Amino acid sequence: MKKIFSSIVLTLAMVSSFMACQEYKIDSQPEAPLALQVDAQDSYTLLATSPSRIVFNVSANTPWTIESDQQWCVPSPAMSAASALVSEIIVTTEDNNERTSRTATLTVSAEGVAESVVITIVQASKENLVVVPYDGTVSTDGGTFSFTIVSNKPWEIIPSTAFISNIDKKSGEGVEGSVEETVTVTVPANTGATRRGTLTVQTEFDTYSFEVVQSGFLLELTDVPSTNIISFDGGGLATEFTTGVNSNLDWKVVIPADYEEWLSVERDGNNLKIKVTQNNRLSVRNGYFTLTTVEPIAGFEGVKVEVLQPIAFNIKVADTIVDESTGNVKLPFAKSILTSYFKFTKGRLVVEFDEIKAQITDEFGFKFYGDNADLGTRNFHFFIYSSDNKYKFRIGGKTSSENDWWRSNIEKSLSEYLDLSEIKKVEFSCLDDPNNQGKLEISLYVNDILYGKFSNLYNIFADGDPKIYFHLQCQKEPAIDSYCIVKSITYTPAE
Repeated sequence: MKKIFSSIVLTLAMVSSFMACQEYKIDSQPEAPLALQVDAQDSYTLLATSPSRIVFNVSANTPWTIESDQQWCVPSPAMSAASALVSEIIVTTEDNNERTSRTATLTVSAEGVAESVVITIVQASKENLVVVPYDGTVSTDGGTFSFTIVSNKPWEIIPSTAFISNIDKKSGEGVEGSVEETVTVTVPANTGATRRGTLTVQTEFDTYSFEVVQSGFLLELTDVPSTNIISFDGGGLATEFTTGVNSNLDWKVVIPADYEEWLSVERDGNNLKIKVTQNNRLSVRNGYFTLTTVEPIAGFEGVKVEVLQPIAFNIKVADTIVDESTGNVKLPFAKSILTSYFKFTKGRLVVEFDEIKAQITDEFGFKFYGDNADLGTRNFHFFIYSSDNKYKFRIGGKTSSENDWWRSNIEKSLSEYLDLSEIKKVEFSCLDDPNNQGKLEISLYVNDILYGKFSNLYNIFADGDPKIYFHLQCQKEPAIDSYCIVKSITYTPAE
């Protein structure tokens, strides 16, 4: 028994000794140090408007907080949660509507951690570009002029032309706080006409342009649009237009030979009279003349003035074809082919054809009718009537017994006269009757050969108000492949 007891005591002692040793080791182990970690950049730069969000993480083994020194910059969350010491931080900022940049500071602190983490956020200023342009005129001798720029952003100057490209400061970094920067441009002497250019100041977000004018010799039309295009009205008839000329040098007019037949320009002091003859084509006439200096100036080619003249007829067929090289117009036959804009009075009207292609069933005519009120009182025409196989030249209409125009037809059969395709020229003349004073005589010529004549006719133009219009038309629905190609239609009023 004694031996057993001693063994138990020894065992208990050993256990007690081991327990004491284990307790000593736990109590003596040091605690982990308090720490704060932030994976943010030291600084961020944001745009003035629609700035991007800033995102970073905070981790610590002790409670932490984030403080912002500006109300426009807000981090979230602003402190650690009770359940976790690690969090994603989102920083939101407002638009900066000021003309200067601004800075916010975020401070991340943790309990028991001596050093805080500081993050700097810089937000750019709102775009601000103000240009005070040069608003004078640079002298002909050249020289310098200046203008000012106020910009809080980098800028550059872009000239539109070479004579204003000598700029002492073509770009800048921009200065906040409404600081003016002066730019000087050196312009060489001008040996030619007044010239213009544009200077453009631009930043990444804004642009400002202004015009620079340098004096030179002056040569311009006063009553013509800046495009230098004179577009005549008047239904294609002979007409004229007068404009003034501003110039500080002696000047002259040059007309290309191609346009001298129908376009003329006369100088009268400081005025210019532009005349056009009747447009006898069925296409718009386009020509030009040039104003230039009497003494040649190097590099100056003159001021080109374009002249446009419309046709004198209302073409009523949609599918016409114009030969641009000749001016000839192909007209499909139709119930009504064309009508003159002008009123016909005493004079001559000549129609020239390049080709006529017609069927025996077509009734092709040259008609001179009055307006609606006088339709029956004054008319004459030349017609090819397929229905009775006749060429007919007739005249008719009256308002009283004194002005009776009715006459019998002057006619020829198709078999004994020209084939329609052989007709190249048709001319009507309505003139004073040489044998009957106060009366009219109307004649028809086909291919320059007299077809017929009506004499001793009442002068329907005695009142001085012509009311007759010319028509080229078909009397009835023509064949599908019938057409004529017109070279010209020329109306020449009697003197």
